[in-house]
Amino acid sequence: MRSVFCGTYAHRERILLAGTLVLIALVHLSSFVYLSRLAAQNPEALPYPILVADGAYYARLANNLIEHHTFTDSLPDLAPTREIAPGYPFFLAVIKTITGSFTPAVFVQTALTLIAVVFLYDIGRRFMHRRLALGAAALYGLEPMVFFTGTAILTDALFSSLLVTAIYVGFFWKSPHFLVRAGIFGMLLGILAMLRGTGEYLIVMLPIALSVHEWLKGENKAGRARNVLIALIVPPVCAAVIVFPWIVRNHSIWGIYEIEHQRTGIVMGYNVRFFLAWKEMSQTRPASVVYPARHTRSPEVALANKKIAEALQAATPAGGDASLYAMKVARDFILDDPLRYAYFHLSHVPVFFLGSSIGTYSQVVRQVRDNTDFSGSTLYKMRTALTDLIHGERVRSSLAMLVPTVVELGFWALVTLLALMGWFFERRRYEAWVCAMLIAYFAILTGPLSIARYRVPAEPYLFILAALGLRGFFLRIRAALESGPNGHLAKALRYLFSGSVVFLVSVAVFSSLRYGLGVWYIAASIISFFVGFIVSFILQKFFTFRDDSPPKKGQQIAHYFLVFLLNIFANTFLLYLLVEYLHVAHLLAVVIANASIALWSYCMYDKLIFARPQSLATAVSESAPPKNAAPSISEVSIVIPCFNEEDSIARVIEAVPTGVREIIVVDNNSTDTSALVAAARGARVVPERIQGVGAAVRAGFRTATGTIVAVIDGDNQHPAEELPRMLDMLAQDNLDVISASRFPLPKGAPMSLLRHFGNWALTLATNLLFGISLADSQSGMVILKKSVLTRIEPRCDGFAFVQELKILAAKDASIRFGEYTIPCLPRTAGTSKHHLKHGVRLLYALVALRLRGAFK
Repeated sequence: MRSVFCGTYAHRERILLAGTLVLIALVHLSSFVYLSRLAAQNPEALPYPILVADGAYYARLANNLIEHHTFTDSLPDLAPTREIAPGYPFFLAVIKTITGSFTPAVFVQTALTLIAVVFLYDIGRRFMHRRLALGAAALYGLEPMVFFTGTAILTDALFSSLLVTAIYVGFFWKSPHFLVRAGIFGMLLGILAMLRGTGEYLIVMLPIALSVHEWLKGENKAGRARNVLIALIVPPVCAAVIVFPWIVRNHSIWGIYEIEHQRTGIVMGYNVRFFLAWKEMSQTRPASVVYPARHTRSPEVALANKKIAEALQAATPAGGDASLYAMKVARDFILDDPLRYAYFHLSHVPVFFLGSSIGTYSQVVRQVRDNTDFSGSTLYKMRTALTDLIHGERVRSSLAMLVPTVVELGFWALVTLLALMGWFFERRRYEAWVCAMLIAYFAILTGPLSIARYRVPAEPYLFILAALGLRGFFLRIRAALESGPNGHLAKALRYLFSGSVVFLVSVAVFSSLRYGLGVWYIAASIISFFVGFIVSFILQKFFTFRDDSPPKKGQQIAHYFLVFLLNIFANTFLLYLLVEYLHVAHLLAVVIANASIALWSYCMYDKLIFARPQSLATAVSESAPPKNAAPSISEVSIVIPCFNEEDSIARVIEAVPTGVREIIVVDNNSTDTSALVAAARGARVVPERIQGVGAAVRAGFRTATGTIVAVIDGDNQHPAEELPRMLDMLAQDNLDVISASRFPLPKGAPMSLLRHFGNWALTLATNLLFGISLADSQSGMVILKKSVLTRIEPRCDGFAFVQELKILAAKDASIRFGEYTIPCLPRTAGTSKHHLKHGVRLLYALVALRLRGAFK
């Protein structure tokens, strides 16, 4: 929890997480408002968030607790009940006692769901990229059954959120001592057992899993054995503190130690009842295992009820309570045919994974709105809708039901498959086994009761494993593809993927314009093609062909624009030919035209526009005789602007070749120990009160005593080891200024797609505004003869200083300017990071420089 709430996440990461939480909260609130309004418009509906069946039962128990101070559902005799775990009614009673309403319980449940999302994200980012982790956490928060059960008087979302919290505390929270964590873990397990019957078995199962976890990860034998004992003893004891008083209460009334009796009714009323009915059906006709639960009025179900009643009567002594013998009777029916029962029970597991949350939510809407269709089967509704569609009946309503349901079932099938792959890929990781165990636990325990709502407690771990499966799948595909010669197949598949994305964008825009707004199909095609062109350029350049180098004076843009014009002409001609002369449907014509153009465009992109350019400047071969003697390394002064770089400044200084004249670290108002670290490494620290990179570098220039000055950023993203070779190039090509360029990037360079595009856009803007040809205007590493500073005078105080220096040097005919390709290093932690706002400021500074008129 410390990593989440104490700010150790990166700033951008916190913003993305906060934005996701806001989105989830808005969806939950929207669902609550929507269903509340539907209930308010229906005189027969209960006041939302109370729903018929479970919701009304919980509310009734809570009201009886408040009014009669007893846990009962029987009025006026106030006979105590044991049919349900008491945790949720007590929770509702406390909420209503404090606030006067059940509605605040919804906001508590939503808040706990948001906390669970944060915990899921923190768990996921330990094993995968943070985007995948955020996606898995967001899918859980936005799942329809999560925001429905979280904003209604139901236990599902609350139970799921507390279980995620328990898993995080037990297996992933590192801050407090393990004994403290084990105690909190146990109390959460006790609360879970008091909320739902499925939580009872977790009191035993999860401490065992935790003990195995501690045994596997223990560093020393003594500590490992201690933690294993703590995991086996402390959580059950702490859970018992929560549940034991209630168990004693039930024993004192009914003579049986239990938290709730509902599981007996479920086993008998659902599992055994429908199992017996299915066996009767199978004797006369083939029947699906899910058929009896969907056809409760069938004669076979009535016959099963009769058998159960007779068995209960025979097992119960005269004057005895039949409910005390229900579980024994249920076990007898199961053990009478255990193999067929196992088949019957496990055959419902696919229903658990493929249940339709959208269909269930739609049923809830109809029930709240007009009191109908609360328990209809999605499977049988799909079959009915498909039959109607085949016969041409109720086409619109059938499509409205089929399309979203089929899409969702495909989604859940994909998630389940990816989760299975994720477990397989990460099977050496114990946490993957814990996730798989929890998924299997709820899937198997639910059995014939399987509906989308009961999948909620398993979904956090399902999404985590699915994200791991997606990650592992793409890593293995990429490794297989790029192992071939030059990765040609990988490039072709990336092109296909990029083209598919562009195609979907183009078709979506075309369909919206043509069918939504009624725009003429030719105009709609041109507009959609133009939108697709923009998306295509970005994807093809940075994703497909991995072309990281900026264009010379906009030449690449000009070439791409020429191909764009040719494609517009070809697309329009093909579309007109297909529609007007061959009478092809508009949408199909768009598909054919786009596919045809994609074939020849691949060759244009690969061989002309995105062909990897040669390096603008390469390292000098040691065997090549220089034209002039290279300056001695002892003539070089290193200037390093520094603002809060205590994590990286030592590495930067240590990477500087030995023998340099001096290392000047300009402390630009750092609030950390950067200056002390630099001084301890032998650097000369120069303070500069004017804030900004430009002001700091100018201060370093003023104090430098060498004839050659090299500027290096303090965040360890520029290799100081390249200085000797840059000095060789300075002499060989008789240059005055050399700018280090990170482009073209080598394969696997540590630069994100967004930074690629940002560097490319700013370099392109620089080249277009000032008529020069830089490969990397954003690199902060420059080496120059100090005499150059008498001819140019950069004045910017901020990040644009190095750009201004390069522009002045490149534009001045008396200064010989060149570029040298360097490796791109990963940026080390620190505060000198160019966020989006810095990019906007740099662009503004470039425009201001151009308008200032200092460049001819």
